[in-house]
Formats: sequence, C-alpha cells, structure tokens
Amino acid sequence: MKKRILSSDLLDRDDFEIRHVTPQINRKLLDEKPHRHPFHEIIYLKSGEGRHTIDGEVFTLEADTIYVIGEGQIHEFLEGINLKGYLLRYKLSVLPPALTMYATDYSILQVISASNSLHLSPQEAQAFDLCFEQLLQESSRHNRSDKSNHIFHFILLTLLSRINLKIRSLSNHLRDHYDSIDHNYKKLILLIEEHYKERHELPFYAKQLRMTTRQLSQLTESETGETAKQLVNKRLMIEARRLLTFTNMSLKEIAFDLGYKEPAYFSRLFKRKTGQSPKVFRQEIQG
Repeated sequence: MKKRILSSDLLDRDDFEIRHVTPQINRKLLDEKPHRHPFHEIIYLKSGEGRHTIDGEVFTLEADTIYVIGEGQIHEFLEGINLKGYLLRYKLSVLPPALTMYATDYSILQVISASNSLHLSPQEAQAFDLCFEQLLQESSRHNRSDKSNHIFHFILLTLLSRINLKIRSLSNHLRDHYDSIDHNYKKLILLIEEHYKERHELPFYAKQLRMTTRQLSQLTESETGETAKQLVNKRLMIEARRLLTFTNMSLKEIAFDLGYKEPAYFSRLFKRKTGQSPKVFRQEIQG
C-alpha cells in the first residue's frame, strides 16, 4: 500500500477555525497520522504538557509557549496532559485583499526564520491570552466570511503582528534587517513557495518580478548570500526530505513529484546538497 502524506483541511471547508485545545491527547486513541496543513496553524499553550512533531522534529509542549506550523509543514500530536490554550487555523483568504499583505508579511517571516516554538514571558503570555480570547469571542459572535467584519480581522492581524515581533526579537539579524528587506525578495519567497515543484527555472521567477535572471540572483545574493537557484533548490530539498521521511514513495516517484524529469539527476543533487544519497537518508530515518 502506498504511504503518502495525509492532508488535513479545515472543518466544513472554511478558511478559519479557532477553538480551545483538546485537554487530553492520546496518540493511540486519536489515531492521528502525520499530516500536511494547507493552512497556517498557531497553537498557544497556557498550561499542561505533552509532545508533538513538526516536520519530524519532536517539540515538548510547554506552558506559555506558542507553536507555529506553517502552510505545507507536516504536523502530528503525540500526547497531551491537562492542556489549556487555543488552536488557531487560518488561510489568507479569510482576510479582505487590502489586509492580506499584513498576514503575508508574517508568513514570509516565518519561512525565513523557520521559528516553530516561541517561549513567552508572563507579560507576553497575558497579552496573547487576551488576544486569543477576543478572537474566539468575535469569531463565535459574527459570520467569519463577512469581509466587513473589521473587528475580527484586526484582532487576527494584531495577533499575527505580535508573533511577527516575537520572532524578530529572537534574532538580532531579523530585528535589524527585516523591514529593510527588498519587497521583490519577499515576493520571490512567496513565488517559490507556490511554484517550486513545477518551475525550477529562474527565467520564470525573473519574469514574474519583471527582472532579468542576473538581477534576480544579484537580489538574492545581496539579501542572503545565495543565488536564486540555490534558494529554489533549498526549497526542493526541504520537500524531498519530507517525502523521504513520511512516505514510502519510490525515489523515482519523488523525483517526478518534485518536477525532475531524470531521477538520477535528483539523486545527485540531493547528495550534493545534503551530503547523503536519498536512499541512505531514508535508511537512517527509518532506523
């Protein structure tokens, strides 16, 4: 039987969901498998303890902590005891077009930083607790799909802005550098996230940004020290590791899924980028 990454969408195909976390989590009773999120998920834990995984990395669930699972990441709850807090899931479509840019800014920052666990001070936890509770109340009070529900939207953006600032505070580089990042580089990150499987070639991304390929690589090198091609390949390797870890797809199937016409080329590239062949990587993961 083919083992593929399960996809868990929002209830009733909505674009937003907020609720209290489940107090007790038993992996065997829950029968939850590692699953990919086609949405953004934020877990704020006020109290309790447990464990969950994000892209295969085990995180201890701790009080006064926010856990951020980005769109496309693979998540699994392992266990939870006496959990109290909130679980928030949303898609960018929940926001009116004029406000989407603010949530997009948060998404870009999360991709750049790869920050999945944010420990809060007592003062920060109090502010987040109030924000989550207000969002929960406003969500239950009004129609979430109503684009004119400004209170709901601005509470959500306030919450994302608080997380944005918290992520920045963890890194001097991000704190000092993020606001000055070229807007075209931010657009490139989103373009790569959307098209990395089917579009490996730089002319596609350059055209979308109305640049030459040389200008594109000059942009990425000035922002990250890496070429645009290196950024595309890095994103492909992240997905390759996910597929090798969480599926039993053959190397040929993985190569085709990632848009490579020649599986041998994919294997050579993977080894060059990670130091291991796909086969060895999978063997070590599986123990």
